[in-house]
Amino acid sequence: MQFEWTAEQRAIRTRFEALGKRLAQHASDAAEKAPGPFAWQAFSAERLWHILIPAAHGGDSLGWWEFAAAFEGLASEIRSTALMMSVASQAGFIYALLSYGSEEQQKKYFHRLLSGAVSATAISERVTGTNFQSLQTRLTTDADGYTLSGSKYNISNAPTADVILVIAKLTEQTKEHVALVLLDQGAAGLSCAAPDSKLGNADLPTGAMTFESIGIARENILGPISAGARNLMEIASIMRIFFALATACVITPYLRSALHFASVRQGRSLPLNAHQYVQKKLVDIKIGLERTKWLSYAGLSQLLAKNPEALVTCSIAKIVGAEDISNGALELLKLYGSDGYQTGEISRFVTDALGFLSAGGTEEMHRNSIFGQLTRIAKAA
Repeated sequence: MQFEWTAEQRAIRTRFEALGKRLAQHASDAAEKAPGPFAWQAFSAERLWHILIPAAHGGDSLGWWEFAAAFEGLASEIRSTALMMSVASQAGFIYALLSYGSEEQQKKYFHRLLSGAVSATAISERVTGTNFQSLQTRLTTDADGYTLSGSKYNISNAPTADVILVIAKLTEQTKEHVALVLLDQGAAGLSCAAPDSKLGNADLPTGAMTFESIGIARENILGPISAGARNLMEIASIMRIFFALATACVITPYLRSALHFASVRQGRSLPLNAHQYVQKKLVDIKIGLERTKWLSYAGLSQLLAKNPEALVTCSIAKIVGAEDISNGALELLKLYGSDGYQTGEISRFVTDALGFLSAGGTEEMHRNSIFGQLTRIAKAA
């Protein structure tokens, strides 16, 4: 596990911290205009995706810790949970290609991602949620390869995605497999619904997808189908790690502003920060973000090392991060009082932060997954 950034990683973090500040300022200047597309162009211009993509495919071949440094720097200043969720989702797609993609798949899709393409990973369904064991989206074998049929629900980046990783169930004889299907936007039979209308996170476009008997060539299957379930768990886990890291970092500038507010706002003839209960609110936010950040690092380290405990740690980081950012946002709302309840930065942050309670899987789903992992580890021991 890494405890300190290297000089190169610190430089990367600083560079993306500066980008986060610029994007936060742009969002403030844009007011009601959606800054999402502008931010996505900035990610590409600053070579965010190059960090992960191999030099053989046009990237910089740096690695996951360098990407984590960039992600942390960006998240610590951007003041947008939605945009960091988008980045985490794309990181998962890149992880899938790096880990399980063929040379041809990597060549095709890495080039597109470096050119600004947006990806989506379609797991969730309206009836089954993210429980991939009960998927109703089906992949069936035919003479030319496969046919994909079904639908997906509440998929991050779906309305703007250029490439999609669809998770489907394939039945061969009496055995069911999880299949990872690469699909291009515009494929015959693919339709995307209008963007969802959500409580918050407006810069994270989500929506439904329908697949009507879409022909899928064999070369569009990512990794061996027999290992699909295991591979999907790793892809989901890397996204959970960066969702958790986002919760730890995005609250940082809000905490900084709150510290200033508490130093100048009077309460009972004293600054608010002179009262121990106010100090406790702010200190608890700091404790929360630090424990989530270090859990995220631990999960990333384990995942990269193929540690069997990795999936458990990734889910724990996601649960803790979602709890800490939602609790922290509500404490900020209470600290600012009626000022925080007005339409503006704090109230918007509260509605955005609450999105982490379901984004990346609910607490109940993760606890169920952790219990299953603990049971398997115990049996193996």
